[in-house]
Amino acid sequence: MDSLYILRLPKELQRELGKLRSNLYAHHPDPSFLALEPCIMLGEAADGKTLGYLPCPELPLVSHGELQYANHHLYIPIDEALLAPLRNELGTSFPYSGIYLGEIDVQQKIEPVVIKDLWIAELSIQTEGDLKLWRVSSEKHLDSGKGR
Repeated sequence: MDSLYILRLPKELQRELGKLRSNLYAHHPDPSFLALEPCIMLGEAADGKTLGYLPCPELPLVSHGELQYANHHLYIPIDEALLAPLRNELGTSFPYSGIYLGEIDVQQKIEPVVIKDLWIAELSIQTEGDLKLWRVSSEKHLDSGKGR
């Protein structure tokens, strides 16, 4: 079983990205568009580590306007430097910085995505044959410090 730290997105943004994934699925019927939720993968989670205070990336995060494909993942790119302090604090890394969408290479321009709120969580993924089971746990809101 793989375990990753992820940044979860607000529900309304997840719905918008769900529409994008449905559109991609209609043109490229790959089951990966229907599997994991759109999220930002930070890197491998440490066994048994509880999440204490963690720095929130400076919000809003604004994505680039074109889908990219790397390490078998289709994603919406986000500037790596904005996620680096959080990854350093967690002692983890990941081959790309962006919002996971699926696992096939698709070229498409999109409107930039604006992220105004984030939650950190642990994502556990277990593969049984062609079936991919996933569970999100230890979810915690990241406080941007704005509005104080």
